[in-house]
Amino acid sequence: MRTYLFYFYCIFSSILCINLKSQNKENLPIAKTLFYAKNIKCSNINCKSPNFCNEENNICHCAKGYLNSPNTKDLCSYKQFNQLNSFLWELLLNSGIGHMIIGKFVPGIVKLSLSLILFTLCVLYYGNFIKTDEEKKNKIEINIIISIYLCFLCSFIWWVVDAFSFGFNKYNDINNIPLKQW
Repeated sequence: MRTYLFYFYCIFSSILCINLKSQNKENLPIAKTLFYAKNIKCSNINCKSPNFCNEENNICHCAKGYLNSPNTKDLCSYKQFNQLNSFLWELLLNSGIGHMIIGKFVPGIVKLSLSLILFTLCVLYYGNFIKTDEEKKNKIEINIIISIYLCFLCSFIWWVVDAFSFGFNKYNDINNIPLKQW
């Protein structure tokens, strides 16, 4: 029984392949991926520079840094965000600017706020701006020290995760398109 099923599968798949090869290429639907669009009449009008057409003029290949956007009908018109810019901003400043560069403002603003809170707590503690009696001042200083350590720990863990994620290109931009690799 298995051999008959195998023979049936082989015959059916070969007939299917023959039918697909014999179809007219003009009737095939346009197949868009992130990196190219095929089954089209490729020209300088619909495949604009720096993108290029293949020799048969039926595939538009996207140039480096350009992709097909699922939101538009234009071919290879989406300019990717740069991975290196985001990585360097996150690695050197740890302030959420890398997230904002790729259009993800919520995590960027939260991370920036965390950095500003940490900076403010450090200024309060080391600047001795607290003017109260000695017992309250000690309690407030202990709370500030604990808050500084907690904020620093959260910020450090987030910084390490972001550095690795941007470094290995694990983040996508706001449109869920991968970043342009360095």
